[in-house]
Parts: sequence; structure tokens; C-alpha cells
Amino acid sequence: MRSPALIGSVLAVATLTLALIAGIYVGFALSDGRPRAVIVEVIVAAVFLGASWVTLFWSPLATAAALAAHGAWDVAHHLRAVSTRMPRWYVPFCSVFDWVFAAGLTVITLGRSAT
Repeated sequence: MRSPALIGSVLAVATLTLALIAGIYVGFALSDGRPRAVIVEVIVAAVFLGASWVTLFWSPLATAAALAAHGAWDVAHHLRAVSTRMPRWYVPFCSVFDWVFAAGLTVITLGRSAT
């Protein structure tokens, strides 16, 4: 049987990670220097920051969904739907990280509810 404290710790790390990875794109946008890129990335980072706060008190599955959604945001950068300049290697790395983290959080959460 998993400890509720362990689930709480994992959820806290997941929500903090979501907030931090959203902010990384703001740094890329500031480095890019174009006002439109900065505005878009700040707005989206604020949405993910808000999502991380709300999901912390709502459900680990909601946090996993928000992490997966951030992976989709990464893909939008990869497909050049979002034009913020950043290292080409970062986008695939971050999307895989987001989806693996979301899957792991889902497995931990569902494993807890199965016991």
C-alpha cells in the first residue's frame, strides 16, 4: 500500500515541475527578443502556472493532464505554429519529458486508487 504522504510529495513535485517548465519558455522568448513571442509565452506560462496551482488542490490526474497538455505546447513549437526561437533539441526533449512524467504520475495515481 502506498503512503498518502508519498502521493502528496509526488504531486507537489509534479505541480512545481509544471510551473517551472512553463517558465522556461518565457526565458527563451526574452532571449528571442520579439515582443509578440514574449507576450505569447508569458500568457501561456501564466495559464500553466495557474493550472499547476489549481491541480495541486484538485487531482493528481488533472496535474498529469496539464503536463500532457504542456507536451502538446512543445509540439506546437516543434511544428513552428509558435515562432519563439530556441534550441532545436529542447522541444523534443521537453515534450518527451512532459509525457513520460504525466504517464508516471497517472500510473502512481491509479495504482494508489487500485489498492
